[in-house]
Amino acid sequence: MAPLEIKVTGSSTITRRAERCVLTLSVSSSGASQDIVSQEVKSTTNNIQDLFKQLAPTDEFGFLGGPAAITASSMTSLRTSSWIPDDNNNARKYKADVRFEVIFKDFAKLGEVMGTLFTMAHVEIDDIEWRLTDATKAKLGSESRKAAIRDAKAKASDYAEVLGREVVAVEIEDGWARYGGGGSNGSGPKFTTRMAHTASSANAGSGIALEPHDVELSASVQVKFVGE
Repeated sequence: MAPLEIKVTGSSTITRRAERCVLTLSVSSSGASQDIVSQEVKSTTNNIQDLFKQLAPTDEFGFLGGPAAITASSMTSLRTSSWIPDDNNNARKYKADVRFEVIFKDFAKLGEVMGTLFTMAHVEIDDIEWRLTDATKAKLGSESRKAAIRDAKAKASDYAEVLGREVVAVEIEDGWARYGGGGSNGSGPKFTTRMAHTASSANAGSGIALEPHDVELSASVQVKFVGE
């Protein structure tokens, strides 16, 4: 009987509810005075920093002094630029901006913070991205790869069964892997303070109910089986 060779692709997708959310926001101002726009951004930035410090309180030695709603945060330095608009008056305009990235593990607090940010001038929420922790991502990545191998084995066994043959794997080639969660990732509409002002004043700063998105981990593998 001639040797049998079967090449198949196995794949798998595992879905889990997000454990973290990355909030990206910008503080910016523009106008005819460099001093004014810079001061507006600095003042708003200080208020936001105070807000985030309350979400991860520390003691006098720099250790966490209580439950933290955030796991990490970063902020760019103040950036300024200027230009002359093409409006025939040759009046130079100035812009100042700062960008924040904050990782939340407490989604209720995230909703409260977004409600507060909506009421603040010069603030724009650029994006929210749902993620898993590194530990969960590693664990599920392993499970996904194993599931992809099982899928490939099942496919090859189906083909071999019809032919009355038995097969064993002799070659494995790693395929693509994908990881992704919900979030506009820069492609969706931005959340601005203008949007907040369209709502009733009674709801201003009352918080936003956020439902964590699912995060998918996918893997594929190419396997060659042979049998007699």
